[in-house]
Amino acid sequence: FTGFNYIEANLPAMVSSIAPAGNKGSAMGIYASFQFFGAFIGGVITGVLNQWFEPAQVYIFCLLVIALLAYLVKGMAWIEKTQRFTIAVPHVVDISNSETLHYFEREIRNIEGIQEASFDVNRRAVYLKVGYANFDVAKVHDLFSYYADRNQATL
Repeated sequence: FTGFNYIEANLPAMVSSIAPAGNKGSAMGIYASFQFFGAFIGGVITGVLNQWFEPAQVYIFCLLVIALLAYLVKGMAWIEKTQRFTIAVPHVVDISNSETLHYFEREIRNIEGIQEASFDVNRRAVYLKVGYANFDVAKVHDLFSYYADRNQATL
């Protein structure tokens, strides 16, 4: 029971952590669908087994399934913890212009700690997936400010 509660709380956090920037909602929706489908199938299979076999045999079968899954999980790679930021793009920055958008896509990916960046032109936002240890959100704001100041100076 303790293991189940731990996994039920930590797996969604892990899925959220590894989901691509800007697609966290889709990943969480797919995860939740599979989670509930798995609970349904597990209940059906256990109910059928309980009907045909003694409770002790069903218990042993479930323990074997847990051991198999533990063995499979053992080979999984460790995932680096990440953090997500949604940053509003200032109105003085015209990201509807493809040249400007490409400039920011390139420059933001060069900022230390950023693993992924996804721009939403309609919402005027950039979704960032960053490492915990080495990211400074002020650098993104500084990039926007530098660009805005440089463009104001040329007008």
